Amino acid sequence: MRRAQHIQQIDYTKGIVVHLSGLLQPEGAATDALNVELRKGVLRRTIGVQEFANQNLEGTPRLIDEYPRLAGGIYLCVITHQNFYKWDASTKQFSLIGAYSGTEPRSVSSTIMNDLFIFTDGENPIKKYDGTTYADLGGTPPKARQVESFSSHLILGYTIEDGVAYPQRLRWSDTGNPEVWTGGNSGFIDLVDTPDWIVLLCPLGDRLIVYKERSIWEVIYVGSPNMFIATKLIDGVGSYIPDGVESLGDEHFLVGSDNMYRFDGRNLTEAGDRIRPLVFGDDALTNYETFQDSWLTYIEETEELLMGIPQGNETFPRRAYKYHLPTQSWWARDFSVPVTCIGLWQQSAPLAWNDLQGSWAAQNWIWMGAVSSAEAPLTLFGTTQSGYGRVKVFDPASVQDEGVYPEAWYQTVERAPSPNTRWLEYLVEAKGLGGLELLYSKDAGETWHSLGLRATERTWKLLKWGLNLTCEVAAFKLKFAEGVVEVRRQAALYEPRVRL
Repeated sequence: MRRAQHIQQIDYTKGIVVHLSGLLQPEGAATDALNVELRKGVLRRTIGVQEFANQNLEGTPRLIDEYPRLAGGIYLCVITHQNFYKWDASTKQFSLIGAYSGTEPRSVSSTIMNDLFIFTDGENPIKKYDGTTYADLGGTPPKARQVESFSSHLILGYTIEDGVAYPQRLRWSDTGNPEVWTGGNSGFIDLVDTPDWIVLLCPLGDRLIVYKERSIWEVIYVGSPNMFIATKLIDGVGSYIPDGVESLGDEHFLVGSDNMYRFDGRNLTEAGDRIRPLVFGDDALTNYETFQDSWLTYIEETEELLMGIPQGNETFPRRAYKYHLPTQSWWARDFSVPVTCIGLWQQSAPLAWNDLQGSWAAQNWIWMGAVSSAEAPLTLFGTTQSGYGRVKVFDPASVQDEGVYPEAWYQTVERAPSPNTRWLEYLVEAKGLGGLELLYSKDAGETWHSLGLRATERTWKLLKWGLNLTCEVAAFKLKFAEGVVEVRRQAALYEPRVRL
């Protein structure tokens, strides 16, 4: 008598889920999803990476930031641990503005006040740039690790005054003038109710949120004579990462000291449980010696947060995790180079034929893609190659990393529809110019066996792999071959069997 056959739909909307083991993992979860993403209901390769400028910079890039001017226009600024650069739209190259001395890469904090671009790293004097003149900030302010403009004052966090470090101090300028630091309404407060140090400052509505290593504080403007008051909101959770908080408007997303969180100014909600063992668990590969060089950015166009975490012996991250806000799902993204900083920029002019640097054959970006289009929002990142700094860009028109297709796959969780299941066939609905390879594992991913490669076509087509596989549990891995392929549906045909 022929046994009943069943179809198990392979959902992939939950992304990576590793905080639950084995059969406890929910439907729609993956144990691994590398260099793929969920976009408009289909599974596809993540967007590619291209060169932004074919140019070597002196030093390791540590800040990429926009400088919008009151008179119009937006400057793109890049700060390495040796120099300060500005993008020249006419030459499509970075111009050297001035030296920024240092012996090692350090996190750089920046803000804008009174139409000045102001930045600091805790070792150099605080700098200012007005689009023409690059100089030390006036008024002889102390050195500081963090800087932020808030309520008509320039706020410094973790100051170094006359050679003495004050890691719990907030100091502010006079009202409306970032270059007056004595008298008037200037002053300071020390956040000493907790022993941890100030790591970063980030506004949230009409408040300034101060993230210390293991606590979160709010600073409120109250006016003369006190000017500001600080209140501890959260004890036991903070952030060690100077680039570890992103503002989402009415809330912050942060890489905390033990998880990833969303913070609305009062409530702290865990957001990283699904991948927490990969970052903070006992088996995590995180390099805690360089954990402070992790980074976080928000890509508004795709509603995603991208978080880079150094692993193994890395100084800077090569592995990033993407958090897709609409589905609250996590996905992994690898880079072929270390990413030293990340930032956003919206270019004002398109790339023209006569803007090309080098031969036509040397170009590895997509014509009419985001890199070459006017007003396109770009996500840029800094890296180091052969002793020099470079700036690269994500391009939604490409799925290659500088002309190379990175490895990409989606790995299902283990499944056991019955105590002794016979898997008959695996079905994938896909389209595109490329192919898909299916692999299976019967031992929780320790070993994988290939079932072959299937070519895809321009229109949606159902691909089939015969299985004839009997086992207690099974996991499947769908690998993307070179090319542009989209997957709309996956399913497995099986026949339950019961031992007598």
